[in-house]
Amino acid sequence: MLSSRDHRILRLLSKREYTTAASLAEELEIGVKTVRTRIKEMNPEIRKSGVEILSKPRYGYYIVSSTPGGLERLLEENGGEEKKIPETGAERVNYLLAYLLNQKEYVKAENLCEFLYISRGTLTAALREVEKTYQQYGLALEKKPGYGMKVTGTEFQIRQCMTELFVKHDGLEGIGSTRRADKMRLLGQLVYECVRSYDVTLSESGYHDFVEHLYVALRRIRRGCLVEEQEVDFLGSREIGFAEELSKRIEEALGIRIPSCERTYFALQLAGKSGISVPDSGKECAENDRTNREMERLIDRMLDMVNQEFGVDLRGNRELRRALLRHMIPFAIRMRYQIGQHNLMLSEIKEHYIFAYTIASQAAGILREYFKAEISDDEIGELAEIFELALEQREAAKRKFSILIVCASGASSSQLLKYKYSREFRENIDQIYVCNRYELAGFDFAKVDYVFTTVPLEMPVPVPVLEVSSFLKEGDVAAVRGLFERESRDCLDEYYQRELFFPGIAGESREEVLNNLCECVREKQGLPEDFYGSVIRREQISPTDYGGLVAIPHPDQVYSARTFAAVAVLQKPVWWSRNEVQVVILTVVGSEEDPKLEKFYEATTDLILRPADIRYLVEHPDYDTFLRMLRK
Repeated sequence: MLSSRDHRILRLLSKREYTTAASLAEELEIGVKTVRTRIKEMNPEIRKSGVEILSKPRYGYYIVSSTPGGLERLLEENGGEEKKIPETGAERVNYLLAYLLNQKEYVKAENLCEFLYISRGTLTAALREVEKTYQQYGLALEKKPGYGMKVTGTEFQIRQCMTELFVKHDGLEGIGSTRRADKMRLLGQLVYECVRSYDVTLSESGYHDFVEHLYVALRRIRRGCLVEEQEVDFLGSREIGFAEELSKRIEEALGIRIPSCERTYFALQLAGKSGISVPDSGKECAENDRTNREMERLIDRMLDMVNQEFGVDLRGNRELRRALLRHMIPFAIRMRYQIGQHNLMLSEIKEHYIFAYTIASQAAGILREYFKAEISDDEIGELAEIFELALEQREAAKRKFSILIVCASGASSSQLLKYKYSREFRENIDQIYVCNRYELAGFDFAKVDYVFTTVPLEMPVPVPVLEVSSFLKEGDVAAVRGLFERESRDCLDEYYQRELFFPGIAGESREEVLNNLCECVREKQGLPEDFYGSVIRREQISPTDYGGLVAIPHPDQVYSARTFAAVAVLQKPVWWSRNEVQVVILTVVGSEEDPKLEKFYEATTDLILRPADIRYLVEHPDYDTFLRMLRK
């Protein structure tokens, strides 16, 4: 029987008159020597069908068929064979990832080369990628001379890796997927019955995540690979009872004995994906109180950082604090036991909640320091959703304006115009007053911010005046909206000054760009020599590239009384930490209290949300263009 790679060699040769061994090796991602060996070994097999592979010096291999239709039948006979041997580099990496994870003993490289039909060099290259992937889960590939190689790490880490690579993302590309889907449907039903019995709250993604980890756990239990015993005094009776009930149902349905350590593992997975348990015993209450106090201190630090770095004071938002606390309890369990969290909305969160994701990314620096572990993008996305709600609530409560409409028409027309304004600008307007031109002299202008008039005014008034039509036409709507926006963004040139706009900054790396920009800022602002070092230190805590070609670095200490920002448009994009960057907005938050600081960040973040404007700025790196975009 021909292997899948043999079958592919036949197909490649059947499409061309001549093909060199080098060309075949490149397409199959194997060595030239391996190609020649495979052709030599497969010829006796294919001759039975009247087919043979020959070679011609300086031309390469070609295929001949002495039996009419022999090659076509040979291809058809083997075309439906399930792929057993990986062919491409990506397939080999996925195969090795799965194979090595499932081996308890050492595996020799020569055995892998023989099975995969690849050279030692090709195997070495694939193993380098395998090791990089393992490292993301805290695993290592131990190599012992004379014995071979095997994966080392905790069972927790191995299961996390298996779940992410071969269940969530189907790294084996459908192999066994039907059987897996059937098993997971059954497990999903068993979990659902326990969720109803114990009144556990799980999000849809948390539910699927729990079932996926459960599926991997049962496969490992069948192989005799059990999790390590854990100290879990903090677990509530709800999680423990849920895990006990689920274990009994699994034992009855699948005939698998669930040891106590695995029941604890189920409870931990549940605790990392559900809300806070209601403690029953005094011991549980004390443990929850201690954990809550630790999490509250972390929340204090995060909100202090948000206020200091973004000028957004959320410290008094009790609803936000409660939401963060509800999130932080299971989050702490996930971090402690390296339990993964999959966020199905991550890409949408990054695209639509950029400012909230920026805040969450910076807050993650505090969590990274506390837990001494990296915080995944999925976890940052969960935090971003919580911050986004708080930001939306702030936006809804932002300052509204009161206006006076001066109208020459009758009372009915005046009230109709008032209604139109209140409906069109309800998010901007607090109070609307109406009077005619003759009543204007007796009006108390302290009650309003603007006067909108449909008739020329003969007397001076102490507030801004905007002339509008009597029917609120499209041009009036644009003019009024522009007025409200200018009110909130007229302060931007206080932060962004012409002398701190630097087009054409050069640099091949993040460090080189920041060094060049910091030197320009130091020269203009008279800052000390350690300014660049402060910016780099802050960057190392948590990178500030948030997509859209923009990075917003800042120092880790105060260097100025007032807040200002320097803008650099780079000659070409450079790789920052997670994304390419070509616009750098270096912000320096001052020590003076600044009530307009939030407007500064609001406008800056709003610009980042407009990739078309950023691209235009890159093509037209001009200060006036930049400021005009900020004020849009």
